Amino acid sequence: MPASASFRHIAQAACFALALMAESAATALPAGADEQSQADLSRFTIRETVNSLPAAPVVTGAAAASRANLSETEIDYRVTDWYQLALAASASLSGGADGSPAWNGIRLSNTVLMPDAGARTVFFGLTAHLAYTAPGAEFPPLAMTNTRFAVGLAPIVGFNYQAYQLILSPTVVTGIGANTITSLAAAARLTRSFGGGFDVGVEYSGVPGQIGNFGPLNQQSHIVYAITDFKVADSVVNLGLGYGLTAASRGIAAKIAISHGF
Repeated sequence: MPASASFRHIAQAACFALALMAESAATALPAGADEQSQADLSRFTIRETVNSLPAAPVVTGAAAASRANLSETEIDYRVTDWYQLALAASASLSGGADGSPAWNGIRLSNTVLMPDAGARTVFFGLTAHLAYTAPGAEFPPLAMTNTRFAVGLAPIVGFNYQAYQLILSPTVVTGIGANTITSLAAAARLTRSFGGGFDVGVEYSGVPGQIGNFGPLNQQSHIVYAITDFKVADSVVNLGLGYGLTAASRGIAAKIAISHGF
């Protein structure tokens, strides 16, 4: 894979695969982990992501829903070849009291990653998040912590072998303030590149829940996606179709993300 493409979009805590439980959700893979072989490095990247998940938890008084349909708009800025900033605004497409779109909050992400990660057999990185959850949000932009403000850390461990790439990125999220909880999310992604900007693979996103107080397995969220990445003109498209493996996440999950660098 081109070394210059190894950092592309790495700053998002993905939630291309937003995992959920009855009271918790967290972003998982760093963005761009799915697009490292797709396009040349850009100073700025704009990304629009839409997720449809099997269920929506009750957060800060919002009504529960049978599905969660989420949208996230993100702007990434590549500061250097090893450091990137991202600012993302999250919304529920039908999360308002009258079924209209509703703002969930905002997230600022800072990512450091080894230069030339796409050319290394093993590479490492770290993403640090700061998030604000809006009152009445259906989904928090980072994770459920019982607080308005939350911070998160997501180490990145990646492996390249011939045309295959494996990325592991668990996320620990805790709130700022009283009565906070600390949540754990797990994420993994395995892809094979076929060249020409076309990849296929599988992606896993799971939320065991509150650290030190994991609920029963059937109350946890574990979703597996079949994914593909490809280029359309100057944009990168990521598609995923998945299914929840537990009672709390049972059902079809789908996602689409379109990224454009300039």
